[in-house]
Amino acid sequence: EREREDGSVPRTEGTPLSLYTSVSSRRATTEVSTSSSRHSPLDLGLGLGLGLCVKTVKGVKSVKTIRMRAEAARTEPLSSGGLSSQSSGNVADASWRSSSQGWTVWKFGGTCVAGPDRLKKVANLLMEDVEKGNKLAVVLSAMGSTAEEPVKVTDQLLRAVQNATNRNDAYIADLDKLEVLHIKAAKQLLGEATGAPSVGEDLLENFTQKLHEDITNLKSMLKAITIVGVSSSAFGDFVVGHGELWNARLFTDFLKASGLGNAKMVDAREVLVVEPSEQDTVEVDYEDSSKNLDLWHERNVSQPEDGNFPIVVTGFIAKRRDGRATTLRRNGSDYSGTIMAALLNAKSITIWTDVDGVYSADPRKVSDAEPLKHLSYNEAWELSYFGANVLHPRSTLPAMRHGIPIIIKNFFNLSAEGTLIDSMKDEELYSSFEESADMRSGDRWRNVVKGFATIDDCSLINIEGTGMVGVPGTASRIFGRIRDAGINVIMISQGSSEHSVCFAVKGSDANKACEALKEEFDEFIQSGLLDDVSVINDCTILAAVGSQLQMAIGACGHMFSALSNAGVNIRATAQGCSEHNVTVVIDSKDSGKALEAVHSAFYLSDVTVAVGLVGPGLVGKTLLEQFRQQIAVLRKERQIDVRICGIASSKKMLLSDSHIDLDNWEETFGSTSQPCDLNEFKEHLLSCSLAVPVIIDCTASDFVSDYYKSWMESGVHVVTPNKKVNSGPLERY
Repeated sequence: EREREDGSVPRTEGTPLSLYTSVSSRRATTEVSTSSSRHSPLDLGLGLGLGLCVKTVKGVKSVKTIRMRAEAARTEPLSSGGLSSQSSGNVADASWRSSSQGWTVWKFGGTCVAGPDRLKKVANLLMEDVEKGNKLAVVLSAMGSTAEEPVKVTDQLLRAVQNATNRNDAYIADLDKLEVLHIKAAKQLLGEATGAPSVGEDLLENFTQKLHEDITNLKSMLKAITIVGVSSSAFGDFVVGHGELWNARLFTDFLKASGLGNAKMVDAREVLVVEPSEQDTVEVDYEDSSKNLDLWHERNVSQPEDGNFPIVVTGFIAKRRDGRATTLRRNGSDYSGTIMAALLNAKSITIWTDVDGVYSADPRKVSDAEPLKHLSYNEAWELSYFGANVLHPRSTLPAMRHGIPIIIKNFFNLSAEGTLIDSMKDEELYSSFEESADMRSGDRWRNVVKGFATIDDCSLINIEGTGMVGVPGTASRIFGRIRDAGINVIMISQGSSEHSVCFAVKGSDANKACEALKEEFDEFIQSGLLDDVSVINDCTILAAVGSQLQMAIGACGHMFSALSNAGVNIRATAQGCSEHNVTVVIDSKDSGKALEAVHSAFYLSDVTVAVGLVGPGLVGKTLLEQFRQQIAVLRKERQIDVRICGIASSKKMLLSDSHIDLDNWEETFGSTSQPCDLNEFKEHLLSCSLAVPVIIDCTASDFVSDYYKSWMESGVHVVTPNKKVNSGPLERY
């Protein structure tokens, strides 16, 4: 476009969407003119350094590239009132969010807010809490997936951006589907609201209009992307954040329609200021964010008329210092929840999810895993780092810094106690452990180790040689080169002799790390001072986490003994002096067995035995009855956990991944139709991943005894009253 004398571009009047620039010698400024939308999408979107000039009249008429410095791009304030702490000369009152005010923060994940029925349940919980006089802020994710809508809203928005980048017009259908989804939910919520019908109708009309404006603007922007064929991560951040925006807007309207007319919504892009950092994370500017929150309160809340007002906050999204929209990256909604708790000086934050709390191990891998009642911040952080998927490690940091307790609760099982995470240590539990006379008690060990977690698909990089011994700076060169290659190191292990250093990385980074080190130390390798850099693939990192590990004599030995008894080889180990965790590297094929073995050793018993019984005749039935009477006694008094995982006759077999109920095994066995296969029977016992697999042969059959050798070669113990194997051919014996 031709420039005016003052260097600006003529503005197109009366169009739904146009971008014009005024160019100075020092800074390019992007602005957006819209005819209807309060929050202009280009305010947040094309100020992202996209470098596009878009103007639409009944669609996109022209797209021209304009030269601008992306790093200098700015946007207008994010609200009609113009929230900008940097430009405000007045300091807003912060007393409303002091610790004495007693704010509580709830964060709901996508699964909890997936659809109108679940949003109603969230609203019921909120209204019950507000009626008690509590001050509550609710942080919402975008709608998650359900059986009816298997694709998450966030994923659909990302797919729309990808389709546009690929010049695929399917992005239009993606956005249309999202519009239909949210209008359907709005009609169900606002049309059935318990408040005045006219209020719900007005809110429904307003919500639908804003939603349509957003969808229309997004289509225009994505149309521009299809023409250019290029997008950016910043543009994707802007688009994907609409899921949280729509859900928070709808939920706030539902609260108002249900009688909470003083409910307030906070678009986190008006408040939360962050800057990207390394490793795809962001750093929060708490000072500016606090000022922005106070300004929001000053302009949106008129006390005492508003009384005890609930706040609904968009999760996941934020803005950068220059005003550009961004996100908090992976697991950002949890992070925005704990950040909001810190800004409000909250007395607690509850993370509502779909599990009963933080478990002692992954319940998908360990059938006896149980929810923990209490964790310290450090324990929660360690478990999160090593793969526990309830909380991201970064999400705990704001709560840790401000001493705010975190409560993990199950939205779908309100009776579950949940897990409390705070700064307290289990001193009383540890005292009882220390004074325990039974040094092999399961209660003792469960108070030492809170949980176990694994990181799969890892590789171990080993570099060794005499040239490393006593040479200063070798480790610095190793890890400096790995850092420069952009590779994250998960675990490090080094012997005191300095002869070798090994460390674990993601399996996908292994070859890259190996080549980088070979290049760095090529001279030493060629001269023989260092051996060739080696890689061990298909590894799993197993971590035991607990704040009391540093004071519990024998804890590491107990863990290593459990792994040894299960036939698991340890390739490397690491433990810091703080001893919040003990970490070992094992082969991935042993991951399930190792996790079951250590969890059972610390939480259930010293030995866990998976029993398969062949021959449920007179002898077999008698033995099973003895087991039924004695299993509880064996576990309590002998710390031996016996589980009957299989029963086989000559014709059929009954298998269980955990244990067979011995109170009614005959009825269950009688109804099974799985044909007997003794090789499959053996493989099933091994697949249970319990420490000690045992087959008890209660038959008098030569046919069964012929399997003993292959069973034992596979690592299965054999117990038998069958005399055939000892009275047959000497060679077989």
